[in-house]
Amino acid sequence: MTYVNANLAEHPLDGLTNLPERSLTRYFWKRIDWGFALTKQKRDLRNLSSHTLRDIGVTSSQAHLEANRMAWDVPKNWRC
Repeated sequence: MTYVNANLAEHPLDGLTNLPERSLTRYFWKRIDWGFALTKQKRDLRNLSSHTLRDIGVTSSQAHLEANRMAWDVPKNWRC
C-alpha cells in the first residue's frame, strides 16, 4: 500500500508530512528514478537526427525547446 497521492499538489512535498518514514524513503527514490528517466529521454530527444524528428512530426526547434526544459517543467499527468 502506498501513501503517496499520484495527483501531487503544486509543491512536490505537499501532503507528505504525515507519512511514515518508509513511505517517504520510497517516494524519494521514486522521484530520483523519475528524474533520471526524464533526463535520459531529454538527452535522447536532443540526439535525434532531423530525419527522425520529421518522422515523429517534431521540428528541430521544438525538440531543442523540449530537451532544454527543466526536469520539473513537465505536464502534471507525467509527475509521479
